[in-house]
Order: sequence, then C-alpha cells, then structure tokens
Amino acid sequence: MKRFPWLIFFLFLAACNFPVKKMPTPTPGVDADATAAAFRQTAIAAETFAFPAIVTKTPTPAPTSIPKITDLRVVYVKSGNLWLWDETDSIQLTRSGQDDRPKISDDGQVIAFSRNGELWAVNADGSQERVLASSADLSKLPNSATGKLEVSEFDFAPRSRAIFFNTVITGEGFPDLQFDLAKVDPGAPRVESLLKNGQGGQPVFSPDGGKIALVQPEKISIINADGSGFKTLFKFKLVSTYSEWFYLPEIVWMPDSSGFKTVIPAHAPLENPKELTRLYFIPAAGGEVAKLAEFLAAPVFLAGAYISPDGTKVIYARPEGGNLELHVIDVSTADKLLFWQPRDKFGLLGWTPDSQGVLYWRDDTRRAWLLTPDGESTPLSDVTYAYYVTWVDKSRYLFTNETELRLRSLGQPSLLINAELSGGFDFTLLK
Repeated sequence: MKRFPWLIFFLFLAACNFPVKKMPTPTPGVDADATAAAFRQTAIAAETFAFPAIVTKTPTPAPTSIPKITDLRVVYVKSGNLWLWDETDSIQLTRSGQDDRPKISDDGQVIAFSRNGELWAVNADGSQERVLASSADLSKLPNSATGKLEVSEFDFAPRSRAIFFNTVITGEGFPDLQFDLAKVDPGAPRVESLLKNGQGGQPVFSPDGGKIALVQPEKISIINADGSGFKTLFKFKLVSTYSEWFYLPEIVWMPDSSGFKTVIPAHAPLENPKELTRLYFIPAAGGEVAKLAEFLAAPVFLAGAYISPDGTKVIYARPEGGNLELHVIDVSTADKLLFWQPRDKFGLLGWTPDSQGVLYWRDDTRRAWLLTPDGESTPLSDVTYAYYVTWVDKSRYLFTNETELRLRSLGQPSLLINAELSGGFDFTLLK
C-alpha cells in the first residue's frame, strides 16, 4: 500500500489507540520504580553491543538543478480547506473552511475528507465536490447506541476508489467508537453497511486489497472486501493502559496476504510485572495462531512495540531504573540491546520502510531521529523539528515543522510544500 503509519511524537499510540472509555486506575501501593526493577530482574538474556555516539550529519548541499518530482501528489489542509500539491503547483480544492483528514486514492484522482462529521469527496481538479455519507445516511446505519453518529476512520481500499469507514458517537466526554464497518463508492454514493456496531473494528487492508483485518481492544476479526467471509480470528485480554484510551494492536500483513503478525502486550503490567509481551502470526484463513516470540517489554503507557514492515523483527523498550532500553528481537527469538536513554527523553516511533532503520524521539523537543544499522543516529529534520513523519518510499518522507509541511530525501535539503498547514495530509505515488 502507498501509506506508512504516521509516527506521532507525544502520543505514539495516537494512530492506533483511541480515548474512548474510562479504564481502570492504577493499583494502590504499586511503586513504579519497583516495577521497573522487577522487569529488569526477570529480563530475557540479550546479546548487547554498544553503538557509537550520536552523530548529526550535515545535509548535502542543494544541487544546482533539482530533479523533477513526477510521481508524487500530496493533499493537505490549509485554513480548513483542501489543497493538492504536485511538481507544478499547489491548487485549492475546497472552500468550506471546515475540512480535514484528507485521503487520496491510489490513482490520485479522488480525495475523500471529513466535514462536520460527514464523509465528502472531491476530484483532484477541484470538480464534483459531493457528500458521500451524510448525517442522514449515518443515522440509518444499524446501531443500538444513542447519540450523534459521525465518520471516524476511513480510507480507500488499495488500487480502488471504494472507501471503507467506521463511525463514532460524539458528545460529552470521550468519543465512543462503534467498531462497525461501512462502504461507499465516490462514483455512485450509496452507503452500504457491512458490519453493525461491535462486529467491525479498526480496518487494516491486506496488500492485495481483498481482505480487511478488523481490530478491537479484545479481538481481531477479518472480512473480505466484498463483505463476505466475516470471522473472528483471535481473542486476547484487554490491555490495561491505566488511563482513558484503549490499546489496539498493530497489524502487519504478509506480502502474499496469507496472514498477518501482531504484538499483544502484557494485559496488566503493574499487577503482574513478569507478564510477557508476545508476537503472533495469525493466518487469514483462520486456524491455529502461532506464537513466534515473547519478551519482557515496558508497559504500553511508557513505550510501544513496533513490528518491522517485513514482519521479521520487533523493536521494543524495556525499563531499567529511570532509563528505557531499546531492544530488537527477531522471529528466531534472538534479542539485542541497542542503547538506552532516560525514560522521559526517549521513545520509539517505528521503522523505515525497508525494515533496516529504527525511528525514535529523543531530548526535550521530542523530535524524530533515525538509527541506521551502522549505529549512527541522525535527525530526520534539516530545520527545527520533524513531527508526523510519513514515509513516501524507502528514502523520501513527508514531515511537519511547526506549521510547515516538508518533503525530504535522506541526506538532502528538505523541500517546503506549504508553510501554513492547519490539519492532516496524505499522499499517493503515481505509477
């Protein structure tokens, strides 16, 4: 697929976890430092090695002639309106002042977006602005809850203009995700309900676009893109975050769409500090789930664990006193300690698309850094900050710097796309 997950600095779980309901409060009398010590005492033996000191690389000087960017389209939000950027120019697509969360189809021809809780679309030339799922349409979806339904997560299926989405009830307090699933086609807008609330989940498409994994806080299900073949594949215990958001496991599909891997953390890490985090392979056809590795990781409210895009290894953090250790474990269960940092000045963000580099934030600014296999760490920004890093391919990425949206190739000066970003952005690579 064209997109790599957004890497959010202050809340790494923002892309896959939602503040929905009140969760249990911490167990009285549990000491965080004692818990960290217990983690360390029961840690899995790991091969350790020291990396060289952090190195800040100077960007390569700008070439005298910048190569044309012919394969990339970026849609972004400025002052509540959608804009589309390519190598020639930026054009304004909408003018409502109320638009956000754009998604662009793989062919670059249609942009879906949210407006006042509804799902809308517009063509890439700014024509045919239309509503796809209105408030009236949403109110007709099968739902037993009360309140105003709005569109929550939505995206185009791979190599398709079909849009799949779920809903959320908004109002007082935290949003109440419905974990349903619906579908609409921008060419002939008619909302089709596929799964009622409680049956669906956070959708993750298979590479071939034929299947959708559906993630909930206690189970993972699957459905074919045509609405057939629904089944629950895996159930697990609710992971306590000791706060008001749910943990939703990451899904990394195999290239042949035969199944996916996921990490399930300890469900009650403060009550049971010896409980292990586990990596599983779940076949899309159903059947036996394979446990590939288990390891002692920091609770999810301290740091997440990320599966490499090729599915061969997991990067995770382990507490050691006031520090967090950065570890990588592969499917053979070989575990290595890479380095450590103070727990309040370090956190994980994921992988580069080639599964070689590790992304993390460090220091008080919480800006993004890249750790390469040769042990060098370099900032991903050549300006002040790099937030919301989104990889375009193995060497190029989009990032924000305050209100700036920039495009950069590794080791090269970044290119300013827009200086007044006020909402989300998305991209597609044209074939």
